[in-house]
Amino acid sequence: AKTKGNPVSKTAMPSVVIAANETSLLSVQGPLADNDKSICPSGSGLKLQIRKSGGTHTAALCDSYIQSAPDRKVIPISNSRVVMMGTANRDYKEILVYDLDKEQPVISMVSLGEPVISPNRRYVAFQQFIPRMGWPLEKQSAVYLLYDLLSSPSVNKTVGAAEHVVAMYPLENYRSNYHYSLVKDPNKIHNRVSEFKWLSNNVVSFFDFKSDYNVKTGKHGQQEQLYFVNVAIAGGLTKLKINAKPMSEKEACQTSQSYRSEHSGTCAKL
Repeated sequence: AKTKGNPVSKTAMPSVVIAANETSLLSVQGPLADNDKSICPSGSGLKLQIRKSGGTHTAALCDSYIQSAPDRKVIPISNSRVVMMGTANRDYKEILVYDLDKEQPVISMVSLGEPVISPNRRYVAFQQFIPRMGWPLEKQSAVYLLYDLLSSPSVNKTVGAAEHVVAMYPLENYRSNYHYSLVKDPNKIHNRVSEFKWLSNNVVSFFDFKSDYNVKTGKHGQQEQLYFVNVAIAGGLTKLKINAKPMSEKEACQTSQSYRSEHSGTCAKL
């Protein structure tokens, strides 16, 4: 199913096979007009045309901050589930999972930077956006998350976790089922220095830079390191295989085309 006037992504996504009697997305018709606002109690939403019970009818993604975002994408995930993503403000993007059968949101999440969906549209990888109070944005330490788009929020939750997401990195976050940053020193933070890249339906990779800066001496410490992080979903989100390989910047430039393209100026000098 294609959206009207809204490309699904820069790369082609696999098609979703839809039976005639199943719920499915037919088109995205844009933000609600004044005469359509009875669909959403708030009067704010994105109008959809869906197939349901063999006929067509109008539904809406209500109360979304990104309904008019220029980079808005509406992506079919299954016969009855869609995801809408787009810029909510200059710092973060919204990810809204919507159930066409129930005509209501499943969950809404926020991401710092571009969230990336797996090739089979099962998972989304993104960076947590919950700023630590009192720390400037450039000093926020990154936490990387996964969400299973086809499952319920309760499935997307490790034992003891408060939120319906799974932290995949840093390792201390994954091991403790904690999706907020555990870093206490703003000079020793994790910083994502590449986009997420899905190597297969179940394996996602990215580059993380762990800083180690001594404010008093003005020097960088021995723990400062670039890592190539590879996360494999081995048996659901609670059983991840995580490998963080230390790399020099020169090695990253030589071995990773995506890193080289994102850091072309730096790589050219090495």
